[in-house]
Amino acid sequence: MYELDAVTYVEDGQSDVQLYMPATAIQPAPNGPVANLFAPKDTAFFKLVTAGQQPGYSTPCQITIVDYLERQIAGYTVPVSCNANGYSETLFKVPTRSFGAFRIEARPAGSDSLLAEQIYSVLPPLPPPGDRPNSYFGGHFDLTPYSLEIARKAGFRWLRTWPPLLTTWIAAEPQPGNWHFPLEDLQKAVRQGFQISGILGTAPDFRADINPNSDIKNRWSKAYPPLAISDWKEYVSRCITAYYPYIKTWELWNEPDGGFMQVRPPLNKADVYMGLLKATREVVDSLGKPLTLMAPAVAAINASLGWELLKKGAGAYLDAYSFHFYSLAAGGSNPDDGFVLPLLEKFRTYKNRAGISMPLWHSEGGMYLQGARSWLATYRIPPSSPAKKQQAAASMVRAALLFKAMGVLHYFDFELSANAAGRAVNGDATTGFIEVTGIPGPAIAAHAAMVAITEDAAPAGFEDVRYHAAHIKTAHFKKDKDAIDVYWSDLDMPLKKVAKLQPSDKVLDMMGNPVAPESAQTGEFPLYVIRASGK
Repeated sequence: MYELDAVTYVEDGQSDVQLYMPATAIQPAPNGPVANLFAPKDTAFFKLVTAGQQPGYSTPCQITIVDYLERQIAGYTVPVSCNANGYSETLFKVPTRSFGAFRIEARPAGSDSLLAEQIYSVLPPLPPPGDRPNSYFGGHFDLTPYSLEIARKAGFRWLRTWPPLLTTWIAAEPQPGNWHFPLEDLQKAVRQGFQISGILGTAPDFRADINPNSDIKNRWSKAYPPLAISDWKEYVSRCITAYYPYIKTWELWNEPDGGFMQVRPPLNKADVYMGLLKATREVVDSLGKPLTLMAPAVAAINASLGWELLKKGAGAYLDAYSFHFYSLAAGGSNPDDGFVLPLLEKFRTYKNRAGISMPLWHSEGGMYLQGARSWLATYRIPPSSPAKKQQAAASMVRAALLFKAMGVLHYFDFELSANAAGRAVNGDATTGFIEVTGIPGPAIAAHAAMVAITEDAAPAGFEDVRYHAAHIKTAHFKKDKDAIDVYWSDLDMPLKKVAKLQPSDKVLDMMGNPVAPESAQTGEFPLYVIRASGK
């Protein structure tokens, strides 16, 4: 037998060779929650489905359930009994007593051969996004019912429209004078309580100042600025007016320090951007609406373009400064706080238009898996990323909590769009959060736990302390009379040796489950320590 991707070719000298192999799958039970996202202690059922077997085929099947650390939490045998058509459905129950993401595995009884897998998650109940309009937590989702349900349950309160690209000029004016501002999807998201951050950027071909001597075509991902600033101001005015009040926060361009903004020689990119920023501020002020304008959405937190703009006086036109930051490694030392923290302090030496220390937004970033990586062995996706799903989840949590502890106002993870039919196998964008099947993985469960524990907590600083050969990182927060400290480290260490635990302290793992303080180990997977009365 030769297995080539989805094609199976069988060589057999017998005339009764079976051309279509039996298929086994683990499917959600009818009326199950969207994306297999359960609440604690829900009654959760799945069904083991077999098709294409011999009529009357019967065998026991072993069901195993593992958590995000590959620890078995349940196991039992279920019967498979096929009808005259070689088809069988067996309903079975899965545990929901703990938070986290879980993988269900099905094998023939007594065999190591893996037949089928499925993922489900148990998430802490969270208040709706409308109850937390100033939340720190945001993400990039398609505005579909499926994606919005994942966003709601996982605690993403803000959505940045990149994608969908509906606010870009290229989309808003596809032909000269033909303006297009679709509202329906935005209205649905806002009715659910989500806050929206929109992007002003690009220029259609007939408005753009294109370099005629370049092979680079004018596209949303490699866009040229407008030829006439008056055209830009018309676009900004029409766009903001059309989408108000659904969008009250706007960002100027996306990653202009990279290829997303093209300028023709001899123009200077910083000068072009400053011209757009000044014109945008003029339009925003003239509309007289309560709006937030931020920029420059640089791809690299330390981008030279960002510093050049600040030195040119960009703060006089800004309500907030936005940057992107991606974690490209998995270890406990990532993100590199020794690199990040001085930059945050330097940003705050600049003032915004209100004359206050520059407010900071992390408007895009998170954990890139740098290629396809699946938590499902049966999908046979070659692991081109050095980081596993669990490590991606931990890296996402560490980066978000570092920036929150340091007073960054909002944090948007990229990208989480998917649908019930799955996502692109070769797409980097969603691999850290969503499986190829379209079902959320460990990072969604870890995000929900992080929101449940820290959303209403105030930032209280960040520490990097050396303990023997290890670097112990601690993100500090205050919540009412409690202190919340989140620990991780580049080497595994007993938490009790580095955290000065008190008898009243509660320790939670990355998914929000209680951990015995005596056995807790800090490492790349963050641990939450909740200290009563601020001790």
